[in-house]
Amino acid sequence: MYSPPGQGSDKEWVELYNFGDKEIEIFGGVSKNSWVFVDSSGAHFLAKEPLRGSLIIKPKEFLILANNAEEFLKSHPNFSGNLADTTMSLPDSYGFIQIKNEQGVAVSQALWSQNLGANANNRTLEFTKNIFRESLRDYGSPGEENSVENVVLPPAPSPVISSLPKPLASPTPQPKPKTGKVVLNEISYNPGQGSQAWVELKNQETKEIDLSGWKIVQLQKKGETFIQGTVKPNGFFMVNLPGLNKNSETVQIFDSENKKIFEVRYSSPIPLDWSAARFEDSIWKITSRPTPEKENIYFVPQEIKQNFVPQELIPMISFENSSKVLTNQNPPDKNLLILKGLALSFLLSLCFVALKKKLTL
Repeated sequence: MYSPPGQGSDKEWVELYNFGDKEIEIFGGVSKNSWVFVDSSGAHFLAKEPLRGSLIIKPKEFLILANNAEEFLKSHPNFSGNLADTTMSLPDSYGFIQIKNEQGVAVSQALWSQNLGANANNRTLEFTKNIFRESLRDYGSPGEENSVENVVLPPAPSPVISSLPKPLASPTPQPKPKTGKVVLNEISYNPGQGSQAWVELKNQETKEIDLSGWKIVQLQKKGETFIQGTVKPNGFFMVNLPGLNKNSETVQIFDSENKKIFEVRYSSPIPLDWSAARFEDSIWKITSRPTPEKENIYFVPQEIKQNFVPQELIPMISFENSSKVLTNQNPPDKNLLILKGLALSFLLSLCFVALKKKLTL
């Protein structure tokens, strides 16, 4: 639909058809795997998620790319197929469009001119027998076999184009770094009922990092959790770690080249639904207000502070990255740390008991 009458470009759309025997996955969004729609105004990314259906086109199925998917549905209220937004500007006189896959290869293209028909008359151009013909129905036949198939038609004209517009090159997404300074920023390892343990990563670089192939290793448990996705500059990335030990564990980050980027080790319990949060200079404290995907907040309820004001509530935690160990030069005696941890747990228990009695009264 290159020339919707009196409606403007919001009504423009293009239909793709999978005539093969294998499903084809089209990648939307802005990434190195993204497909693009190219017209005379440039190259345009597709919506990351379709408005309806899927971006996986099964054999003999269709996908509608619309300049405005909501407007498309107003003209086709009974359409229930695959539908996704993109940006397009289709000239009325003549035009040229392409679809390019994740390798930048044009998998399909089309050329038309107004002498083929469908110019501001509610009709579309339908591809049949290697040429476009004006549809026999108003608004075309999206999601269905073309209306001109198996119909005897007069000879088709050829497109009339004074000078073929050269489509602009598709954008080449800049490759994202596959390694960089990523730290463990917060850990929730004693979740309440209905929740699960998690860790939060923070990107300390000024550019987006591709985390594909990275992994989180639980050293004592000997478990690995692989990561997929990207983390924005100075942004956060959440990873669920069901079964994370509630008392002690060493958690490590490895990049896609199996290089250890960061490590943290904890050896003391925390109250239910609290988290261990990292602050400036790699100082870690536990907080009763976890902040997933946000800057950390150190907070302990006033009722607990009245009896016990913690300075470092996790005295047995140490930090290590691939090039530098961020620990005290003279680590405390291990037995002494264990005793401190037990004392801390006991004090916290007394605080919660006192608070419960106070609230009961």
